[in-house]
Amino acid sequence: MTSLKPAYRHSACVWTIGDGSTRFTGVSRPDLSGADTVRKIHLIGRGRTGVAGVELHYPNEINERNMKAVLRAIRSHGLVTAMVTPNNHHFAVHRGLSSARAAERRDAVARAKRTIDLAYAMDTRVVVFWQGGEKYDDYTSINLRSAIRWYADSVNEIIRYDVREKGDRVTLAAESKPNEPGRFMLFQTDSDFLALRGLLEHPEKFKLNPETGHAELAGLDPVQALAFILEADALGHYHLNKQFGTKFDTDDQVDVDKPRLYLVKLLIEAGFAGFVGHDIQPRHNYSAADAVGVIRESVENTRMMERLVASTNWNRIEAHELAGEYLEAKRYLDRQLRAVR
Repeated sequence: MTSLKPAYRHSACVWTIGDGSTRFTGVSRPDLSGADTVRKIHLIGRGRTGVAGVELHYPNEINERNMKAVLRAIRSHGLVTAMVTPNNHHFAVHRGLSSARAAERRDAVARAKRTIDLAYAMDTRVVVFWQGGEKYDDYTSINLRSAIRWYADSVNEIIRYDVREKGDRVTLAAESKPNEPGRFMLFQTDSDFLALRGLLEHPEKFKLNPETGHAELAGLDPVQALAFILEADALGHYHLNKQFGTKFDTDDQVDVDKPRLYLVKLLIEAGFAGFVGHDIQPRHNYSAADAVGVIRESVENTRMMERLVASTNWNRIEAHELAGEYLEAKRYLDRQLRAVR
């Protein structure tokens, strides 16, 4: 391990600050009803959350009309834009970048190009592609191999736009998810995107935004997924959170536990210098203050584990493993975790 000090910075999703309404319940935080992006950024900036950046969705959180006001709010708190992402799932009826309908693909590509324009205007170089629009409900409604090729072709066109017409400084970071909002998603795991890179003209510009909770939602190990992504030099952004159960996405704040400790360790070891985003939402019955508090708690817990990475004797753990003393290695790390809880 060359350095025990993180090179990455923390960021928060603006969507964390909301009125608490879901598809099942009404508003639970009326004081946040109608809160626009500027107000949400001010709440994050004043909330002593510990983040250096904010994350924005196009066009519902940031767009051509409000981008100047949003940028002023961000800079007024000494923050930066960590990433922007197009919300294709608001528009894609038959899928977006992978749609069998050429018109829908064109619309999704155009939306991505406008998001790249915003990335330059907001002085960020990461455009995250969450796959909410690339969904299907059964196998009779999709030709999977064609959909994969259509998606690759769309991504190639988007990257060409940055290379030829912009400054060739944007990295796309793809975020997989096993389900929601569709029964099935075209890209269900991070490995799907690692495989897709082989179909692209510029795979170095197409990286990943793995989310801890999404791997756990599929019953997979997020530590293993991150290790493979780092080995492929394919990490563009990271979403750190916690998942409870495998039924639906809970987006809980970071807890102090072994999986998240090893994720932090991998990020530090790799010298990842991008943003670690806290993609979380407060529980429905939390107050407006709690909506900011969950970001603060998530960052504090992550920093607690950053200190634990620095104070742990990893050589001792390795020596136990080399000697076949696996239980002793586990006991040592368990004692370390108990000491900070």
